[in-house]
Amino acid sequence: MQIAAFRFNRAVVDGDAVSVTQNTEPDEKLNIPPDANDAPPRLGIAAIVAVVLAPLVCIIIFRAEILLRSADLASMSLTFPGIWVLLGLLIVRGFYKRLSRRSILLIYAAVAGTVGICTMGMVQFLITTILAPWQFATTNNRFEQFWSHIPSWVAPRGEDVLKGFWLGNSSLYDPSIWRPWVTPVLAWAGFLFAFLAAQYCLAHLFYPRWSKEERLTFPIVQLPLMLTEPGGIGKKALMLGAVVAIAFQTMSALNFVYPWIPAVRTLPTEFGQYLPESMASMRPLYVAFYPCVIGLSALVPTNILYSCVFCFWLVKLENLGGSIAGLEAGGMGFPYPNEQGQGAVLAFAIILLWS
Repeated sequence: MQIAAFRFNRAVVDGDAVSVTQNTEPDEKLNIPPDANDAPPRLGIAAIVAVVLAPLVCIIIFRAEILLRSADLASMSLTFPGIWVLLGLLIVRGFYKRLSRRSILLIYAAVAGTVGICTMGMVQFLITTILAPWQFATTNNRFEQFWSHIPSWVAPRGEDVLKGFWLGNSSLYDPSIWRPWVTPVLAWAGFLFAFLAAQYCLAHLFYPRWSKEERLTFPIVQLPLMLTEPGGIGKKALMLGAVVAIAFQTMSALNFVYPWIPAVRTLPTEFGQYLPESMASMRPLYVAFYPCVIGLSALVPTNILYSCVFCFWLVKLENLGGSIAGLEAGGMGFPYPNEQGQGAVLAFAIILLWS
């Protein structure tokens, strides 16, 4: 998501309108003529709007994912909250013509790049982890032995703070509750800022190679760019896809309340149960129908799609080969898929840095 946000910000700040098509020449600049009817950008006002919207969207995500436990709104690469904000800005643009395309893209990039921080993969895990040594200390794990080695800025201390965090029913406006959080929040906010800044720097370093030499298409960037094009939201193919997706989700929601209404099931189906026992090591073999994944895969280069399918079946065949050879298969044992994935990421990073 940070790569996509960087690509948006680069186009917005430099004044280039980014094309939704793939590069055809290595030195070709991603540039299309701006809309003649587009208003001049007011990036300062857009930045203020982004600063106001981003925390509000994060609060909504917290309530939906933690308090209501309704859905993981920001756990996918193409974040739903960012698209909601984009659609809302397009509606506002219909009444307020002075809202330019570059301003809309800047606000979208800021919101979409920010909501990734408050998801289950980052802050929601971080906060619970830093408080875990006190909450889950037992006589068996003896966590209390390294309490004194944890710096005071890492996590708040105090029985009232821990009880209020884990059990609830406490007020954030109580000074005895929020004061212990001031130093840890500032410290971790500084770390996250440096972490995201490093990601943007890496994106700036690798972007020329990705865009001009490898000619990556950046699929999660395609939809926002297409929506903000002149007449983009009224394209027949886009409207047809939106109607199908809305009907699909509406029927699923109504089916939950009224079971007699049919719904298309997206739950994974275990086809491994139909395999003979001699091939049981290839289980589980799930097949699922996820329209969002199918839609995004249409924008992904075919060589990447082929690699995903090939590696999936390669691991399954490794499981089968390990079972035939008498090696431990399945679970976290042979063929060690997690370790293979980590090694692939490291190899990819080394090759990228070396070249």
